[in-house]
Amino acid sequence: MIQMDIKNKIYVSNYGNGLLPYESEWIPQFNSGYAPNDVRRLNSAIWLGNDAPLQSIQLQQEMIKDFDYNVIKDPMFFYGNVLDTWLSVREDLTFLICLRNFHHVEKSRRKANQLSQLKNPEELRLCFGTFLSTLIFKGIKYQIVNYPNFLDEHDTIYSHIESLDESVLEIKGKKISRKKSLKVWNSIVDKSLTSI
Repeated sequence: MIQMDIKNKIYVSNYGNGLLPYESEWIPQFNSGYAPNDVRRLNSAIWLGNDAPLQSIQLQQEMIKDFDYNVIKDPMFFYGNVLDTWLSVREDLTFLICLRNFHHVEKSRRKANQLSQLKNPEELRLCFGTFLSTLIFKGIKYQIVNYPNFLDEHDTIYSHIESLDESVLEIKGKKISRKKSLKVWNSIVDKSLTSI
């Protein structure tokens, strides 16, 4: 899972109650989801080349410029030229990277029968190295947490978000306290979804 902060728009997302700043869905057969449908479609088109109407570079760039989300959850930023395509258009990106054991990623994709997106652990390490070195060399702010351990680390996540883009923690100019944030966190975290 990669969450990306974009612009200075304020949203409070409550995945458990279906309150999101964008149209998305949980996809039970893949045991994943909640990525914005429009971003997921675009990133899939960039990565896999699977959406003919979205293969125009000009259209991709216009869509990226127009996305007005504060936080986006989409693991496809990790793959291929997705990150480079976004960085060619946007300079306001920061990343909270939720890193999972690459062997577990492969097992999870097999279990979900997502064979078109299947990469072995060595390929995933290469993708991650390329992704991370791009962030480092371009001076893009990021923090890394471990999945699923971060589910028990609300305070760490709050601090990481605060260091990446404090505006994410604001509603109408008022900062959400750690205590209130923890209450929301506890209402949405579902550790039963962490099985491989």
